[in-house]
Amino acid sequence: MDNLTGLEVRDLSATVFLARLHDALTLYITAMGYSPDVISYRAQPWRDDTQRPGWQAVGAFTPGRSANGGDELIGFAYAYTGSPNLPWHQHVARAAHRFGQGGRLATGMLDDYVELTEIHVRPGLQGLGVGETLLRRLMSGRTESHVLLSTPEVALEANRAWRLYRKLGFVDVIRQMRFPGDARPFGILGRSLPLERVAEPGAPIS
Repeated sequence: MDNLTGLEVRDLSATVFLARLHDALTLYITAMGYSPDVISYRAQPWRDDTQRPGWQAVGAFTPGRSANGGDELIGFAYAYTGSPNLPWHQHVARAAHRFGQGGRLATGMLDDYVELTEIHVRPGLQGLGVGETLLRRLMSGRTESHVLLSTPEVALEANRAWRLYRKLGFVDVIRQMRFPGDARPFGILGRSLPLERVAEPGAPIS
């Protein structure tokens, strides 16, 4: 198994993120098991995301491990401030009311939140704490009161992503939600910020 000798986690400006966009997309399709064709139609949306209010990214690197001898991107995450103008927000808000689960959201979560849009770690280095380190760094200093995310449903929540979110106190907002153009069901999870404040799984979102 690969090790994490010399691992460095650092904030990424939009300029640096875009310079490493192909690396990030390659890591993304590898981690998610997607076809390489996905790169061509995900690139522009990710470029657009860097212009959104509150956009912020972090990356995890190992030195001298890339093909050209430079540092290798082995994990990254990014997020931005949620907004009623964005399709993701609109889909979640509609689903919450349709499924009769709007109570949690009515507490103000959708009024003031950061959307954790992407978080990925290279297979082979998952389960070693990289994802948690990225998520904690990304959420540190955020001014929003809550963080929301969507993640594909899996049986018994039996994968590393779900285990990480539960460990960090994320609770159910909506389950088995479907987004247009994607046949998979998703779980919408959330919790209050800052992450340093303990939130036990199953506890109310304040």
